[in-house]
Amino acid sequence: MDADTSQSSSEDEDGSEEGEIIDKEEKKKSRKQAKKEAKENLEPESKQTETEDKELNLEDKVKSSLDKILEEKKKHLEKLIREEEEKENKAISSSEEKEEDKKEEEMKEKKKINIWEKRTVGPVFDAALQRYLERKANREAMKG
Repeated sequence: MDADTSQSSSEDEDGSEEGEIIDKEEKKKSRKQAKKEAKENLEPESKQTETEDKELNLEDKVKSSLDKILEEKKKHLEKLIREEEEKENKAISSSEEKEEDKKEEEMKEKKKINIWEKRTVGPVFDAALQRYLERKANREAMKG
């Protein structure tokens, strides 16, 4: 048993030495990778913050310009609405005036006329009758 244990202990020593070497190499590799990642992370972060700052500035500029444009559009639309309302008010007032004028004209025109009533009365009638009789007499003289 002693021989077996001595063999296993020598194998363990050889295996453990190899394992330690492999572990050391892996640790070195992992450290190198960690350093690389740290460098990469540091550099892009500074680049990222710069680009993020630029993006934020651009976003702020875009927002402010859009706000200005929206305000101008809003003012323009309000102006158009006011103009339309004024036109409608003028149209309403002018149409009301026209309606009133039409009503007045219709009232003047709508005076009821009795068609059976004589229009020519008095001296005007007498003068018209005399002219008629003269024309009638002239016609009879020509015929006869």
